[in-house]
Amino acid sequence: MTINFFIKGKSTKLSKVYVRLRDGRTVDQTSRTNFLVLPGAWNNKLEILNACKCPEELDWARINDAITSLRKFLTRKYITETLNGRVSPRWLNDSLDQYFGIGGNYSFNSAFDKFLRVHELSESRIKQYEVLRRLVLRFLMWKKGKTDDEYARVADLRAFNSSLLTDLWEFTEKEHLIYKERPEFFQAFPDKREPRPRGKNTINNLFKKLRTFFHWCSKVGLLEKNPFDNFKVGADLYGTPVYLTLEELRTISEADLSDSPRLARQRDVFVFQCCVGCRVGDLTNFKKSNVIDGALQYIPHKTISKNPKTIVIPLNDTAKTIAERYTSSPSDKLLPFISTQKYNEAIKEICERAGIDRTVTVLDPLTRSERKVRICDIASSHMARRTFAGNLYKKVKDADLVSALTGHSDGSRSFSRYRSIDEDIKKELVELLV
Repeated sequence: MTINFFIKGKSTKLSKVYVRLRDGRTVDQTSRTNFLVLPGAWNNKLEILNACKCPEELDWARINDAITSLRKFLTRKYITETLNGRVSPRWLNDSLDQYFGIGGNYSFNSAFDKFLRVHELSESRIKQYEVLRRLVLRFLMWKKGKTDDEYARVADLRAFNSSLLTDLWEFTEKEHLIYKERPEFFQAFPDKREPRPRGKNTINNLFKKLRTFFHWCSKVGLLEKNPFDNFKVGADLYGTPVYLTLEELRTISEADLSDSPRLARQRDVFVFQCCVGCRVGDLTNFKKSNVIDGALQYIPHKTISKNPKTIVIPLNDTAKTIAERYTSSPSDKLLPFISTQKYNEAIKEICERAGIDRTVTVLDPLTRSERKVRICDIASSHMARRTFAGNLYKKVKDADLVSALTGHSDGSRSFSRYRSIDEDIKKELVELLV
């Protein structure tokens, strides 16, 4: 009998670890664990992570210990149950369910492990759910006033009801204040940065993910009643989308950044994104092979599991020039993308240096009141997406046509966030009455 841990493919992003059980010619079973590793740091021979190749945010010691623990668990269980003749075609899957706490174990943490393991989620979506998990675990510790993280890990899933969800909402709103008085709750399950004030839209987004998790718990029989049946998540509120004009985009494209090659490269990435309107999560994964016959072709990661529609965007001359600029690069990446955070910081600096500093009115996500800001101070990768959608809509005035290029479904409500009915369009409409 042999047990092997491995990863599939040679992706540069986090990948799930698989386990394979073989015993002679009669048993050969493979299943996916919930362990996430960086392929470049995975040692195929030792079947563990190489600590020297792991980024700081990846807890390689915990993952390696967990893999060793799982190997011992499966080995002991298989030897025992083989003697008793209890090895079925689903033995490995069932054993993993038992190990990760599903079936007889109703802890929130174990159920969350199972939820992530059985769903096909993108790397970015998994990270978002892990942020949610840590938030809930911190809340459970705070609710009981206990700093023992083991308590939170075994907290009963069935204890969640509408009242507890209300308390979680209040905790999410004021965690940045709680942190100042009781940082130990945060240290047990930390995020990359200390808690900051959260707007209602951000909290809504977290609770929508939590609602999806509890819906799954009800569906698979872990819960008799979904706590969200009596708890409603409010509607998101967005202001009028702010985006760059074509003239401003041209100014950015032509700005002299020769003294900063770093900014010049990120300017190329930003202008390219403004020309194709993709999400930043897709932008990071584009390879040279995504450009076919002068057009960018890709399947948006956000909708790949539910609506795997290929988006084809013909590249204009500006986008083609930028793409060709990096064809000789040894990397297979289409563009020299850096981390999302540094990319957003660079965009703000680029816009300010180019003189794109007009004052705009935006909705404050915390107070939900209007405030006046310079457009360069709120520029981001998402503004590139709005710039693409907003300017195209002004040209064609057809939401369905533009949404087909942005990757939204026909008639998508969220598409309205990427366009606005501006004064020019209003004037043209009024003139139709004459």
